[in-house]
Amino acid sequence: MACLLGVSACTGSVDTAAVPAPAVITAYSARMSGKWALFVDASRAAGDVAVAGMRCNRTVVALHLERAVPRAALEAFRSVSDDVQASAAPLPAATLAEGGYAGAIAVVIRDFDVKDRVDGLMDATATADVRIDATLHVTRAGGAVLEADETGTGEASLASGFVCGGATDAVANATDAAITDVVRKLAEQFADSRALRMPDPVLRAPEAQ
Repeated sequence: MACLLGVSACTGSVDTAAVPAPAVITAYSARMSGKWALFVDASRAAGDVAVAGMRCNRTVVALHLERAVPRAALEAFRSVSDDVQASAAPLPAATLAEGGYAGAIAVVIRDFDVKDRVDGLMDATATADVRIDATLHVTRAGGAVLEADETGTGEASLASGFVCGGATDAVANATDAAITDVVRKLAEQFADSRALRMPDPVLRAPEAQ
């Protein structure tokens, strides 16, 4: 990939397949009980980022994180739960009940912001900053139980390289960090919820008369 000043524009691509496993920290030693359905809407976690700075100003980094975010979220929630199953779409209440699910987890990426800049000409440095805003919705048979907003951030700096490949690599590293950060925070919200650890009143067996 040749992206030098004065030549035609070129594109690098970030399609992260494997994100570092988040270290989820929770106040409870016991995992969240039951089977949960996890749906992740990461449709906004994609787009093109123009690299700022004179050295690599014709470089565009294409981001496609629609697969990476759901995979990272699934790993994070599985680390604090007995059983979490990925779902391609939100499951209706009847399907959850028929499948023996304790409830449904939905993670929605609300906003995704990436800044990538290369400073210097000869010994140029690429610096990337990534911010991911996400919302967590958790429902059970009795209705909504938990809703929380979290933000994950990541930054990385690398030598830009002769053909500006460092600009793409810096975005990839910062994106990995931001994804790990946001799914960790969401999983901690889920794991630390007292309301979710209480029996669902709709499913509670009636008391003997």
